[in-house]
Amino acid sequence: MQTQKADANGGAGNAGHFLASPHAALVATACLILVLFAWHMQSLGQGGLSQFDEYYTYERSIGFALHNDWWSVYSSNAPTLKKPPLQYWMSAAFMQMGLSDLLALRLPSAIFGFGAFIATAMLAHAIVPQKPWAMFASVLFLASFLSIWQSLTSAMLDGGAIFFTTFGFWAFFKAWQAPKLWFLFIAATFLAGLQKGPTPLGFFVFGVLGLALTAMILPVKMPDGLSKKKLFAIFWIAFSVAFVWQFFQLARYGGPEALSGNFEGEMIGRFTPSLAAATDSDLISFARMMLGQGSEAILRGAGLLAVVALPFLTRRYELMAAVGMVAFFALIMWMASGNVYARYVLVILPLLCVCLAGTIASLPVQPIPKIAVTALFVVVSQGPIKPIERLGLAAPARFDPPLSVLLPQLPPLMSTVGAEETPMVICAQNRETRIPRGAITVYAAPRRDFHYDRDGDGLHRAQRQSDQNQMQGLCTEVEFTDYSPDLRDVIKTPIAGPYFFWRGTLK
Repeated sequence: MQTQKADANGGAGNAGHFLASPHAALVATACLILVLFAWHMQSLGQGGLSQFDEYYTYERSIGFALHNDWWSVYSSNAPTLKKPPLQYWMSAAFMQMGLSDLLALRLPSAIFGFGAFIATAMLAHAIVPQKPWAMFASVLFLASFLSIWQSLTSAMLDGGAIFFTTFGFWAFFKAWQAPKLWFLFIAATFLAGLQKGPTPLGFFVFGVLGLALTAMILPVKMPDGLSKKKLFAIFWIAFSVAFVWQFFQLARYGGPEALSGNFEGEMIGRFTPSLAAATDSDLISFARMMLGQGSEAILRGAGLLAVVALPFLTRRYELMAAVGMVAFFALIMWMASGNVYARYVLVILPLLCVCLAGTIASLPVQPIPKIAVTALFVVVSQGPIKPIERLGLAAPARFDPPLSVLLPQLPPLMSTVGAEETPMVICAQNRETRIPRGAITVYAAPRRDFHYDRDGDGLHRAQRQSDQNQMQGLCTEVEFTDYSPDLRDVIKTPIAGPYFFWRGTLK
């Protein structure tokens, strides 16, 4: 009996030693990330672009070579300030290396995604360093979001935004413990500014505001070597590097007049708080945007609750910075003056997963119940291994014919339609048949201007900007009815389905 009891205690001791081992947790987390990516990236070069904005990535990535200029981003064949260049540079470089266009467009998101999972584990270690298995649980939770994998296998910019934001979270909390590391946060802000937008800078403001409000009622300890004056200095340094690309472009072109789009409209104007926007907001739609749909809502909701619970459970009130980050982010999304989308919420999911894993790991109970709760959340979220067919790798089915059939027909037909100096109008009034603007640049007009007409007045705009009577374009029959009263001698060249090229003379 004594021998059996000793064996049992030895087994329990070994299990406890394993669960407390940071090396075991690190190895297990690394293996988990590798397995997850080996599965989800197996079909990265197959299918077709499935989202409207992915074609913007396509046109901007090929624009460097088309215009022989790697120091400007081109959209609709004109320099633009709408988005910075980092991911476009990467895709363009992969194309130059001989990768297929589709794989080259998606590969940067996969690389950033791999980094985001590593950064999530690092963030868990920074927030709950005494709970090494929180790294494993955080990765497991993050992998259970289908929306994450759909983003990381797309040609969108959100994978990079997730990575640099998560790296910024980690740098913030590490630097809060060791102020000498603030340069890492500044680096994260700089790189995020080159990718999509300087999100770490915004979360820095949200986090500091959360701590300032907390300090009014709870003891928040400032680390040695960090003062309010230094926090202001960090903010201004990060701010100055966040917009280096925009300042460079403005200096290069002599002002915003020579550039299409503007960063203010894309970032600042869109997220400027508005009471009118908040009043008009549909709270149900807002909640759905924040929580996601289906099984994701449970995991996201638990993560939001954990963000609030973790500082009190651990009595580390500097973690109230995370509450400020999430709360002010949600407030900005609710009150935003411009259009905001559900994919923007993906940047906070790693933080929610880390706080949920940290909260479970910090509960004053035995390991088995913690493991059971973790497993329950993963099962409810339908697990970390998602079916490949649910990743959105196929081209969109709403087009008839499919874009994969339609788009390759544009280049040969385009060469026979008319001279480049003849104004071109692309009908885009109907959302159901609207060909993505970026796809027009890539397939139909890789080196020329065109009028992308969403409102039905493209013909008149083209007429005002040209002294020619000849016009040409790409339309469907329904959309062309807006133009036909103003044209004569129209020649139509069918393409596929309802689409055709046309040439005509203004009456």
